[in-house]
Amino acid sequence: MAIISALVAHNTCLLDLSLTGNWRIGAEGGALMAECLESNRTLRTLDMYGCKLGDEGVRSMLRALATMPARSTLRSLELAENGTSAAVEAELAAALEHHLRAVDGANKALTPTGLRRSQGAPK
Repeated sequence: MAIISALVAHNTCLLDLSLTGNWRIGAEGGALMAECLESNRTLRTLDMYGCKLGDEGVRSMLRALATMPARSTLRSLELAENGTSAAVEAELAAALEHHLRAVDGANKALTPTGLRRSQGAPK
């Protein structure tokens, strides 16, 4: 996972990345991917559905969302089915709302697919 996150961090060609169902990623891998989001300027979608991030891994992603600059290209972040508590799902909802407002002025919108799916809405 360290190699993948290092490649994503400074990659200027990668637009979409799906790591769906890679249950070995876990909280540590979530933290590594969160770090790379802070420096990547081209990634549009990141799908980490079912990667067993747990509360710790999803919170790492939320911290990255909070510090992302307005020029971020990330539009879709999938974090459903990661074994999170209700408290972390509430934090995710609040972070997505904040980020949606932050990027709206740049004519972008972060799709809260992870939130919708974690709340039981159809894919």
